[in-house]
Amino acid sequence: MFGLKRRADAKAFDDLMGALRGFERKFRWKRMLTRDNEFAEGYSAMLDLLSVGLDCYIHNSPDAPRFIRLVSPIRKIGGDNADGLYYFAPLNPNNGYRITGTIGSAVYLAFTVYGGETPKKFHMVSNASTPDIEIRQDGTFEVRITPDPAAGNANDVPTDDTANCVLVRRYYLDKAGMENDPGEETIKPDDPPPVPPLLTGDEMGRRIRNLEQFLQGWFGIAPVPLPPIPPAYNRMSPPRPASADTGHWSTPDNMHSFGFFRVKDDEALVIEGRSPQCVYWSVHLWNPYLQTYDYANHPCALNSSEVELKEDGTWELWISHRDPGHPNWISTTGHPRGFVYFRWLKSASAPEKLRTSVRKI
Repeated sequence: MFGLKRRADAKAFDDLMGALRGFERKFRWKRMLTRDNEFAEGYSAMLDLLSVGLDCYIHNSPDAPRFIRLVSPIRKIGGDNADGLYYFAPLNPNNGYRITGTIGSAVYLAFTVYGGETPKKFHMVSNASTPDIEIRQDGTFEVRITPDPAAGNANDVPTDDTANCVLVRRYYLDKAGMENDPGEETIKPDDPPPVPPLLTGDEMGRRIRNLEQFLQGWFGIAPVPLPPIPPAYNRMSPPRPASADTGHWSTPDNMHSFGFFRVKDDEALVIEGRSPQCVYWSVHLWNPYLQTYDYANHPCALNSSEVELKEDGTWELWISHRDPGHPNWISTTGHPRGFVYFRWLKSASAPEKLRTSVRKI
């Protein structure tokens, strides 16, 4: 037993178990989380993050990376999007990689390289997205992830000596197209290794350590504290560009606004606004762990192609427990309180400040 404790994999595994227990203590004793569903969703969030991390860091390698789909209607992390597909691949900063694929029916495609001393703390290294990326007429593309990018080539995405992963983002306006023609991508290193070596304790220890650091990074963000006083609910922050404090894997192409809702059974939070010209915008309801509600079975998210506008181009969105008879209804799915998040993608200008009111149904 003494020898086992000296192993890199055994020590990393102990720390992983400690990180999971630490997050459980955090959300169980978070003063503003008092409802049964908020505790239950804490366990779901923790297990979803663990599931993602296993795919990304235990069963993946920078020497022979493969893209992992991060979120789905049943696996959700980090402010996921009902209209988006996200894919992750680990990187070695000293290597170059070639990504090939097809754009499919996506209205937006982006490649973002992140770096940092550990997966616990990320910073964005570089970002390349449509329409700057060259997409061939047949919908195919080729992108290089490289420490030596060619000047003026938008399809060369630079790395630095801290780069550790690349995320592919795809946004869709048509959910049927997202399902039937999502597009695809594959990644290959410039210098692929020979047959993978036999797994060692030190290598497994490194992978478990990366997983634990990944979890610690997300555990430090969630759960988002729910406001302790009623006046803090049912209002929205001024729209602003995404930045390093927006999230663990934020993108510079988004502007966002957020707030908290709390409505009674016979009430609706009504949000009014006007969106500037942009590639895509949407509103989603999240729990305190930055997970979308059950959009597969409830209308708890809307994008710009689904919102019915008034004659003057403005819109109203109604957030309530039951259908108020409005075309832009967003269901709370029974949650008495939660998080409201807007994103505008590649907006031509800053959106106007959103107006809110609580109305009887």
